[in-house]
Amino acid sequence: MSAPVRLVYIASCSHSGSTLLDLLLNAHSRFASVGELKKFPARITAGETYRCTCGELPLEGCSFWPGVVDRLAGSTDELALFGAIGMETNGAIIVDSSKVPRWLSRLLKSPEVDVLPVFLVRDPRGQVCSTLRKGEATLIRAIRDYNRINRKIMRTLRQRAHVLIRYEDLVVDPRGAIEPILSLCGEAFEAGQLDWASAEKHSLAGNRMRHGSDSGIRRDERWRTELTVWQKLAIQAGTSWTRLAIAAHIAQHHRRSEALASRTLANSDSVRHFGHSRLFARRAPIA
Repeated sequence: MSAPVRLVYIASCSHSGSTLLDLLLNAHSRFASVGELKKFPARITAGETYRCTCGELPLEGCSFWPGVVDRLAGSTDELALFGAIGMETNGAIIVDSSKVPRWLSRLLKSPEVDVLPVFLVRDPRGQVCSTLRKGEATLIRAIRDYNRINRKIMRTLRQRAHVLIRYEDLVVDPRGAIEPILSLCGEAFEAGQLDWASAEKHSLAGNRMRHGSDSGIRRDERWRTELTVWQKLAIQAGTSWTRLAIAAHIAQHHRRSEALASRTLANSDSVRHFGHSRLFARRAPIA
């Protein structure tokens, strides 16, 4: 039996920084990001209407996706897709920023994929403001979705090893935010990761920053001026219970991280097992 494909899965609401995290990890020599893999069928068959992040048509000029499709040999199985990507990347750690909790739930149950989930969370005022700016939902719907998605992620990851990152920490200290992921995958930070715009990219979907040439990272706080006072109050009131749950989750993370950090492993390269997972080395993530 072949070894399971190694995967970092980013779970979050939309507009929470998943594209940035995806690009930072993709710039590492041992990682390969595929963007939002849930959109693979639609993007690959879109013809002239969609181009890979490399700038080429996925099935013509792109140097990556045609090889993946050939390895699939007509299979439509979602898990087979990860296997094909694993072979095409020579065993690199795959990064999937699909975000969807339901997709993550299925992956966690599969022995064919070794998953390190990353729970990425953003201040609801920033996330809802971005949703409203894009015209994707009404205020009430955006608040409801923020609560529903974040709570579903927390339920999915209950008693599961995972990493938690706040968007606000990611944009201020990207290296510090991603180092726990790298450490658990047995890899070290590479300086080139901060020059993520220069890396080869073949991600499917994500925001427009994946097409940019500037690796600068700017914290988006437009909600401070774009939201009215009553909108800010409505968001804070409407997400209060979810914010409390997330705060408790973060507090638990710190407690467990401190306790686990105090342990000294007899062999620093030994692998800790959580379920069938074999990714996690040196330090254990939150549960």
